Amino acid sequence: MSALTRRALLGAAAAMSVAVGRARAAADLVLLVGGPEGGLVDGWAGILAPPLGQALAADSGMRRVPVGGLDGVTAANELEAHAVPDGETAALLPGAAGHAWLIGDPRVHFSPPSWIPMVAVLTPSVLAMRLAPGASAPGPRPRVAVSSGPEIAALLALSLLGLEPQPVWLAAEDALPALAARRVDAVLLRGRHMDERIAALPTDVRPFCALSGEENPARTEIADFNELHQAMRGAAPAGLSWQALRAVCVAGRLEAGLILPALTPAARQAQWRQACLDSAASLTLQQVAMDAGAQLVGPGDAPAWFATLAADAPVRDELRAFIGRQRPA
Repeated sequence: MSALTRRALLGAAAAMSVAVGRARAAADLVLLVGGPEGGLVDGWAGILAPPLGQALAADSGMRRVPVGGLDGVTAANELEAHAVPDGETAALLPGAAGHAWLIGDPRVHFSPPSWIPMVAVLTPSVLAMRLAPGASAPGPRPRVAVSSGPEIAALLALSLLGLEPQPVWLAAEDALPALAARRVDAVLLRGRHMDERIAALPTDVRPFCALSGEENPARTEIADFNELHQAMRGAAPAGLSWQALRAVCVAGRLEAGLILPALTPAARQAQWRQACLDSAASLTLQQVAMDAGAQLVGPGDAPAWFATLAADAPVRDELRAFIGRQRPA
């Protein structure tokens, strides 16, 4: 390589570095959004970014950058590979990114245990079943609609109850039509406006249990899995399979989670934590969450949810082995 060429390359690299620095300074704070513009996660980004940018004294506010597809894997990879851990870049990711990590998706090049959680937006997850008239529990081998996503939680829950469910693999959007056509007996309902979705079920289908992923869930009118396990099996759920169920339940319920990259300085973490605490506690954001049928969790409780999702290796191995046994030969 000639000296002239070397100087030209070095000059171009320096110019690029200056341009990136200027763009970053102009943007001030960057929020990587795991999903397309106009999607659910981007909607939460639009709600959270203005108050957080103001609370963090960002001169130019917080710039939202939609990255990748619906499951947030690309955005999580981007945060891990390229974000400087100085507290100027955060990511807002759906739980599907965590689910991809749990099941060993080869696209994943990030590690949720290293994330620094700040906010979690949680929506309900309810297993709905068709039961025989007068029955309080399904018979053996119920047919369960399962896609490649968090619906695996329904299979795992019924297996832990000793019911030996039969997976029926189909696209997520085909689950409710299959239920109405009696091709399956059970579906997992996840997301917003749960009351309306339950009301729209066929008349012979009703909520069987909530899959909250919590160790000690609050009592509601729908029995939680823990309560049902105690009633049907005579003991509280325990073991690696139970931990795996909790992890996939949290991944399925997490509509959006705000995280900082590993190694973000403690002082900057504290600033983010206070900004998120104030924003999550605001009546405006709490009302937005309530209207959507979601639960907005601030930095006091969000780490516990992410810790459940960030299951250790034996739990992930148990989950992957279970999934492998369910797939058709």
